[in-house]
Amino acid sequence: MKNKLEFYYLMEPKSCPRPRVTKNGHSFMPKEYTEWKKRFIESTIIQLSEQTEKFQTIERPIKLSCQFIFPRPQRLQHREIPSKGLVHASKPDVDNCIKSIMDGLSDAQIFRDDNLVYEVRAKKSYCNRMDDGTFEYSHIKITLKWT
Repeated sequence: MKNKLEFYYLMEPKSCPRPRVTKNGHSFMPKEYTEWKKRFIESTIIQLSEQTEKFQTIERPIKLSCQFIFPRPQRLQHREIPSKGLVHASKPDVDNCIKSIMDGLSDAQIFRDDNLVYEVRAKKSYCNRMDDGTFEYSHIKITLKWT
């Protein structure tokens, strides 16, 4: 079996928020994040079944590479703004986006625990403008490599 997995998610990247706490002291994650994470896990499991027949949870050191492509806000959709490679240097923070990915992969049992990840490369950018003037969809690309 090869020691590499690639995932592509046609969904907007989401950062991992802080848990909320009720008056009684119970903590919970916001509903919007919980629903996003559920869709992320389902998509991961479907893609994994397409890539490999017998997958065993990774229990070795892992390199994680993430690319987060966000939708362009209206202010960045003008012709004079570059059509490709526009860096996303605003909220959400890249470390919180990485955390949501690592939590989702761990919950989908891709790897046993996120402490196995020893190297992370991540990039945030806005979607590219296509030749016809429309924009590509927001999405997430993930590559996992292990020894």
